[in-house]
Amino acid sequence: MQPWARAYRTASNIPDVALFSTARTAEREDLFQWVGPVSTSVASLYGKRGSGLRIASIADAKAMDKVLVVRDFYTHQLLQKLGFSNLEVVSSPEDMVRATLRGRASLMFASNVTLPDLLAKDGAKPGDVERLFTVTSVQIYIAFSKGTSKDLVARWQAALNEMKRDGTHAALYAKWLPGEIPPGLK
Repeated sequence: MQPWARAYRTASNIPDVALFSTARTAEREDLFQWVGPVSTSVASLYGKRGSGLRIASIADAKAMDKVLVVRDFYTHQLLQKLGFSNLEVVSSPEDMVRATLRGRASLMFASNVTLPDLLAKDGAKPGDVERLFTVTSVQIYIAFSKGTSKDLVARWQAALNEMKRDGTHAALYAKWLPGEIPPGLK
């Protein structure tokens, strides 16, 4: 286990490294070899419940005092690409959630997949924050460094495909990510 930014740099530069889990985006496409998809992530702007904030567009979000993002997460990279100049970069998702819950920032950009666990770690409930605006949905993969054997990556993909065929993937998905499995993951 490593902080995301360090793990991302390692997987980007050192052979025989796998990064789980990674949003597959156009900017990252040629940086890794991909196995998946394993899940889907919906990324939204969240604020503390009761804040009175209303975000109806990307322009509204750009006009806010600051938006918390985690360094080198796809959410950080996406908002940079969209021209946000009000990003406050933090080193961990836990720091982002803590700052939002304590009122040190109005908005955070988080994934529906990880947010419930992050809130629980801080002693908060999902109802303590509210989704204000959904920005994107991406598929999540295992990213292997470019220096990893193509045969090894192909074996991982074959194993995942078999898990999808025999129902193991669906059982794990239901345990860890409750809700309906998106069609592209079956």
